[in-house]
Amino acid sequence: MFPAFVLNTVLAMPASSQANGSQIEAAAKTQQHVFIIYIVFLALTVVFSVLVWRSSNKYQDAVRRHAEAQILIANATAETAKKEAAVANQKTAELNERAALAEVRSKELEIQLEKLTLATADRFIPKYVADILIPELKKYSNKKAIIFVGLANHEPLDFSRKLYDLFKSANWDAAIIEQRNVIYPPPRGIIITANGEENSQIAKHLFAAFSQLGYIVSEQFESVAGADIEIRVLAK
Repeated sequence: MFPAFVLNTVLAMPASSQANGSQIEAAAKTQQHVFIIYIVFLALTVVFSVLVWRSSNKYQDAVRRHAEAQILIANATAETAKKEAAVANQKTAELNERAALAEVRSKELEIQLEKLTLATADRFIPKYVADILIPELKKYSNKKAIIFVGLANHEPLDFSRKLYDLFKSANWDAAIIEQRNVIYPPPRGIIITANGEENSQIAKHLFAAFSQLGYIVSEQFESVAGADIEIRVLAK
């Protein structure tokens, strides 16, 4: 017969094996459950990734379409602005042209009015004529001019004084010599005499200026007083 402790050991071995089998089975089920959960988690991750990707694409498409729309609006606005600027520039050019024509017309009317004034009033030297003559006379400063005036009335003397002021403004030595007119009717106009070739050029400037004003003017080549320029102011 077997001893009692051996019998107990043999009897206990099946029970221990049964317990180990139960633990393995439980561990296998747990592993299976974890694997299923993992698979489900992976599937959900894939699904969410796809949803996020599609949502991101839609957002990017919306942003791109919005940006393209804004670019089209900006281009249209810029094109409109260019057209408006071109129209404005054209209108400005037209207005400038009209202003220039109006200015020319105004000057023409001013000259015509001045000529009418010169024809009906006493002789004088307009500012624009003085502005031309004075710089030209200053090129020959320190020369001498003598103005002879025949006193038919006050007008020749007044004009002689204006000529005197003109020469003085150009730094010339100028003088007025009054002469009594004994001829009736008194001779008319302005007679310019120049001594020498250089002075003849000056006389040409004076002749052109007075002719432009419509004054009766002539040139003479025989000097009486020996001045560089001699001017005889007769009746108008």
